[in-house]
Amino acid sequence: MRNLWRASVPIIAASALLAGPAVAQQPMNLSGSAAVRAASTPLVYVFVIDGADGDEYDKGRLPFTKSLVDKRGTYYTESRAIMVAETNPNHTAMITGAYADTSGIPANDFAMYGNGAASADGCPLEKRTQGPSTTGLAPACVKAQTIFQSTATAGVRDKVTSAGIFGKPKLATLFAAKRSKKKYAADYLWTPCTGSPAPYCRKVPLNSFGYADDDSTMDAVLASVRKGVPTESGKRKKANLTVVNLPTVDVTGHSYGVGKKYRKAVVKADEQIKRFVKQQKKLGLWSRTVMFIVSDHSMATNERKTSLTEVFTAAGIPSSSYLIVQNGGTNFVYLAEPSSPERNDLLRQMRQAALAADPALGIDEALYRDPNPLDGDTVNTLDAVHPGWHLAGPRTGDLVVTQTAGGAFTDPINPVAGGHGGPSTTDNLFTITGGWKGIAKNGALAGQPGPRFDDTGLNPTQAENVDVAATAMRLLGQQPPRDNQGRVLTEAFKGW
Repeated sequence: MRNLWRASVPIIAASALLAGPAVAQQPMNLSGSAAVRAASTPLVYVFVIDGADGDEYDKGRLPFTKSLVDKRGTYYTESRAIMVAETNPNHTAMITGAYADTSGIPANDFAMYGNGAASADGCPLEKRTQGPSTTGLAPACVKAQTIFQSTATAGVRDKVTSAGIFGKPKLATLFAAKRSKKKYAADYLWTPCTGSPAPYCRKVPLNSFGYADDDSTMDAVLASVRKGVPTESGKRKKANLTVVNLPTVDVTGHSYGVGKKYRKAVVKADEQIKRFVKQQKKLGLWSRTVMFIVSDHSMATNERKTSLTEVFTAAGIPSSSYLIVQNGGTNFVYLAEPSSPERNDLLRQMRQAALAADPALGIDEALYRDPNPLDGDTVNTLDAVHPGWHLAGPRTGDLVVTQTAGGAFTDPINPVAGGHGGPSTTDNLFTITGGWKGIAKNGALAGQPGPRFDDTGLNPTQAENVDVAATAMRLLGQQPPRDNQGRVLTEAFKGW
């Protein structure tokens, strides 16, 4: 399990991290290299190149980004996405600093028990049923405090101006929490308009997935810097905290797998970063600029597709007894009757069937969310086998089944050529660079890859996506969000 309170985490007491979201944090220590930080308040930009594999950086397909890091910055060679390795949980991790068991977003798709209601714990449900139903998206689904919410509080709002510019509309939906009836927590939101236009959406061309392309998204970023964003006073200000989702690499990977077109999309995303840097320099803002250039997860070609439903059917397990929610290389299995006295025996049968399946199907692990006294008690649980995943929250399936590299599930369908979601796609991209002189000149920080990339314990000085929030807030002289579980990446900055 990751050591969250090593020497590089000066801002939160260990007891606060262990106790969870309700515990107040200790005041942040902002000492160290004060002269550098006082000279100019940085402008912080988080660029998420959706679906970019960190290996693409190693292979030279992000040459401009690498040139920036080589001059001033840090590249974490063994950085990690959180599980499940998908867009929604990882953007949530970056924006809240919380893992999936705390944030409320364990995967792109998950189920909840509404007991016949239209929603459950803030999340809209797709079906009114007594059993589990897949959820829709709403800001209330996110249970951890976001950086937009923490910077919208009294005493902070006048110090931090925030913007969220999302090529994927679903992300804007997730992070469109309001601080008042008319005001969003983020000072500025931008996303393309889709079927149900939101007040903050803009009419731009959409790709086949219903997302904006990277050109349109970066256009919006550049405009927000040139013109500023509206604030509560009615005046425009430059955002000093901007989170951006660039979706084209992810879309290309899903459409064609990891091949020539995917690699070309990575190169073009790098060119978008070059566009941004060029304008920052032209506007005289480069010396204040700090960029996180990261990805939410990596990407793999789907070499095989497996139906877990067929595995269960072959084992005589009726389909009426469960709901499978598919997330690429990871399946969540929810019991139709979670309080049934047969619960533990049914889960045991499911786990045994999954692990006994033909090895050609590529099923890797099957782990319980909660202890099962009929099958090892705590031995075969997520927390026991993969404590670093922090995945065993109340919205995770009763049984979590994963694929080995190159595999995806098809419950009920999965037509795409490439995908992610499984442990093999947590190998993400994570760099910190810019023109601000407080950025350390580390270049590449080497790490040691472990099985299934579940290796944060082996690499205590590497980065995870949960580390973005605390580090960004430290740059702005503010406390991390209330439910933060990440660390401040002190090694990436001078004197921290």
